[in-house]
This record gives sequence, C-alpha cells and structure tokens, in this order.
Amino acid sequence: IVAAIKAELNPMAQWNYELWTFLGEVTFKAKATFEGAVEFLANAIFKGDVEIEGKLTAGRDMAGKLTIPAGETKVKVTFDGEYPSAPIITLTQIGSNEVDYSLEEITTTSFIVTIKPIQDSDVSFNWFAVAGSDTDVEIVTETSTPEPNPSPSPEPSFSPSPSPSVQQIRILDSELGYIRVRQEPNTNSEQIGEVTPGEVYSYDDIQDSWYHVKYTEEEFGWVSGIYVEEL
Repeated sequence: IVAAIKAELNPMAQWNYELWTFLGEVTFKAKATFEGAVEFLANAIFKGDVEIEGKLTAGRDMAGKLTIPAGETKVKVTFDGEYPSAPIITLTQIGSNEVDYSLEEITTTSFIVTIKPIQDSDVSFNWFAVAGSDTDVEIVTETSTPEPNPSPSPEPSFSPSPSPSVQQIRILDSELGYIRVRQEPNTNSEQIGEVTPGEVYSYDDIQDSWYHVKYTEEEFGWVSGIYVEEL
C-alpha cells in the first residue's frame, strides 16, 4: 500500500526518511492538525483571522527593549533585516518616572527614540514593530454648515427734536422795587429770593398764572404773573 501511495504521489511529492516533500501546491480542504512543530521557511500568508491560544514570541526585528542612558537624550534601534516599508512602531515606557519622548526618523532599517529633558537616570522602553500595508485611508472630515450671519438691523436714526425756544419774561415795576420769588406757586409759600423789575428771566412752567423762573444760575422759583410780561 505504501509503495502504491508513493507511486501515485511521485510526480507531486517525495518520501525520504519519514519526510514528505511536496513539489507543487497543496490544498487541504478539511481541518488539518499538526501535532509537531511547523516551520515555514518562506513567507506565509493567512487570508483569514488568526487565533493564538498560546504565547507569541516575536523576533529581534519585531519587539525588544531599549535603554537611553542617564545624561543622553536619544538612542537608535537598527533592525537585523529590512522591512518592505517603514514599520509601525509602538513604545511603552518602563518605570513610573514618565518623560516626554518622541519617535524620529522611522525607516525600513531603523528608528530613533528621543526624550526630553536630560535625565539623571536610565530611561527604558519596550518597543514593538509591525509592517503596515500601503492601504489608503480615507480621512473623513465633518464639515459643519456655517450659520448665516444675520444682516445687522439698521440702527434707527433719530432726528434731534428741535430745541424749544427759550421762554422769557420781563419783570414789571412794583412799589417795593423788587418782586418776591416763592418756593410754591401761591402767596402763602415761603419767599426764597427776589427778581429785579426790568430784568429778563427764562421760565419753564406756568401754574395758575405763576411762572417758574430761573432767577440765579442754578435756582428756580415761582413769580406771580401780575408782575411779569411774556416776551
């Protein structure tokens, strides 16, 4: 039976010391279980999801630890092999003394980590590198519709009211040689001043034939209309 199988598979595979060597492509259409270690000597492409239940060990070019010595501000990490394109680098600082750091000059063969300010003790990071695809990423920017600026309402224009013409009276003669100015428009009110016959005074109100006149620069009082004439 083994000889028959060997003869059937001979164009596609070779058997040598318990080792099968497939000379062409092999397709497994059902679940395949490998109980021993599996080694891929060239590139491997997984087109579906990959689930790892055990531990994942990364090679020297994929993960590692770097240390920036005390008194220094940068360190360069160089890969053993070259990536097809600049890899994506992830850094995680080790320790509680956090510092500002940045990644610089990421190329297919190396990258540089810079810190600031200078530290008086070593600063260490864990790093992880993975090759990214050249897939274009569409950046969607939300654009808000600007609210229309309301046209400013025209300010109402006010035409200044014409200044009323100054109302004036002239004081008539009296036997006393003056006319009393009273606090209220009646003869029983207190006298608060005097006006001189022949003089002209301005007024702003009339009540019961009494005139509210400005008899000094700042004072007003009431003068009886018997002793005045309007101008």
